Amino acid sequence: MVVLGQLGGLSGELRRQYSGEGSLRWREGGGAGASFVTCSIIRAVDSTKKVTTCYNGANVQRLSCDTGVIQVDSALYGRKDKETCSEEIPPNQLADTTCSLAGTTALVKTGCDGKRECELNPNTVRTSDPCRGISKYLQTIYSCFPAIHFATCEGSLADRRAKYK
Repeated sequence: MVVLGQLGGLSGELRRQYSGEGSLRWREGGGAGASFVTCSIIRAVDSTKKVTTCYNGANVQRLSCDTGVIQVDSALYGRKDKETCSEEIPPNQLADTTCSLAGTTALVKTGCDGKRECELNPNTVRTSDPCRGISKYLQTIYSCFPAIHFATCEGSLADRRAKYK
């Protein structure tokens, strides 16, 4: 999450929150004196990882970033295919491949986003059983982002200083 606070050269306190990468454009002020401000948001991904933990009641899922912090992209508790975590599992327990627990991504994000390391027991994510009789797993896709994000705003005091040096 990037928070753009008071931008030099603009009147008043201007706050915007933005999650992601790209640009923001908004109008500052009103009437004939209004101006547009465009900010480019740059976030470098250190790496993207996928971790799968088979559910057996005892396994723990570990997420970690060598540099930067965790940002969970998606998480699944359930089953999306017949191959993942299928070793020694009877075929009837692999049959439902449309099984997932709603809200899993939000739970994993709450526990892990912004941390360098995170451990999750699938029991803490399993708030209910989305498909009885089906073997399930916890699969998380996450990225490692540097803790610092850069925002360059066209029309800001910092931008004007860079242009006239």
